[in-house]
Amino acid sequence: MSNCGEFAAAIAAAARHRTFLDPAYRRADLDTWLRTTRTRLLDLLHYAPPRCDLAVELAGREDYGDHIRESIQLTTAPWSRVPCEVLIPKRPRDGRWPAPAVVALHCHGGVFRWGREKIVAPLDPAADHSVLRRYRETLYGGRGYANELARRGYVVAVIDAFYFGERRLRYPHGGWPEPYRTDEAALEPDSDEWLRLLNRVHQEIQPRVAGALFQAGVTWPGVYASDDRRTIDYLQTRADVDPDRIACVGLSVGGYRSAFLVAADERIRAAVTVGWMCGLGDLWPVGRWPNSVGWVHYVPGLYQELDLPDVASLACPRPLLVIQGSKDRLFPLEGVQRALGKLDAVYDKAGATGHFQGSIYDAPHQFNPAMQEEAFAWLDRWL
Repeated sequence: MSNCGEFAAAIAAAARHRTFLDPAYRRADLDTWLRTTRTRLLDLLHYAPPRCDLAVELAGREDYGDHIRESIQLTTAPWSRVPCEVLIPKRPRDGRWPAPAVVALHCHGGVFRWGREKIVAPLDPAADHSVLRRYRETLYGGRGYANELARRGYVVAVIDAFYFGERRLRYPHGGWPEPYRTDEAALEPDSDEWLRLLNRVHQEIQPRVAGALFQAGVTWPGVYASDDRRTIDYLQTRADVDPDRIACVGLSVGGYRSAFLVAADERIRAAVTVGWMCGLGDLWPVGRWPNSVGWVHYVPGLYQELDLPDVASLACPRPLLVIQGSKDRLFPLEGVQRALGKLDAVYDKAGATGHFQGSIYDAPHQFNPAMQEEAFAWLDRWL
């Protein structure tokens, strides 16, 4: 019990009771379970900012040939002005407007300099920083998968998640906090060395950011879910978007965000989560999987009531595709298999067999082109 992960699992294990697989729930109870459990999940996220006008402002527009890229700013809370890229196809799915839409959710990856740029490629590949190009090559097979979705006829929206890209901590050059100030002042901004320091500093400061959120009564995933739901609000204002055909997809933290978004908001009609589906109890024991769960994931008290596959189960009976890699060192394969088995059992119990698909690739932590093609086919099928 000196291992904090084992200690936490022991505390939580006896109280977890909201899974739809509990014998107390019958198939006919699905709607009641969804309604009460979704309400409880939103309570646990502890973030419900006052509604406010989106106040959308167009900052730029660029023609990519087969799609248009609009750079906008929108308001997700009275204190949050958020950058967003919107990719609009020249030809919509099936040749008919309004088009289906996708909320595309970028990853973490320990890289804080960029957010939405991780999955939105520029018109000129040479315009990207070499570090960003290598990053996209490693995790996404060199693709900006948001652009690929636009080419397939989807309107795609990508925001910077809290603490990434333009929403990261942005200390002035030479004015970073101690003990980083001297090292940073000696480096050229956006050089490889500067970027490595930036990532290290943001990793080390994450506990203080999370602590400030917790002290304010807010969770980091709550901020993610609220901002991502406001992205749906925005898409539904567009005349070129079918408000009843909106999906979400993401890798890693983006996959985690995708699971919470489809769980929290019934307007998501289909979802894809990549590289973040495992039982939370499989990730806690210190010394086994120390780098999987971080400050951006913690929802205090969640595991006493819901495991991560139970959260994703709130998508049921809506279509859900979960993709994992068998060589993903962030997650124990047996934990991944148990989580996928649990989701499969929930969909079967709910009478929605075939609406869930779990795929395990012989691959590391990535959303490679083969995975992307499966995800795109899934969205084509259900939207």
